[in-house]
Amino acid sequence: MSTTTTTPLTTELRDAALAALERLGADVPAGTGLPVVSPLSGQPLLELRRDGTAEAEAAVGRAAEAFRTWRSVPAPCAARWSSAWASCSPSTRRTWPSS
Repeated sequence: MSTTTTTPLTTELRDAALAALERLGADVPAGTGLPVVSPLSGQPLLELRRDGTAEAEAAVGRAAEAFRTWRSVPAPCAARWSSAWASCSPSTRRTWPSS
């Protein structure tokens, strides 16, 4: 007995990836310069805006500071917060305070 696996179309992969990011509350900066390709087919899915060194360093700095704060939160509190955040809609998540 043989099994046939069908690779999703590039548009289906792009739509699924963007939908998953939206559910997570991620902003996807559309633009040009940074191609995103499917690991399944090697086909281009979309292009993102290419930020410069200053923007990348600022983002890494914000992430590092957020991690330092987050790791000081007791595990039970972090679990409750994560669960509450996950149950919110993406539009609600964007309104949560950043600090």
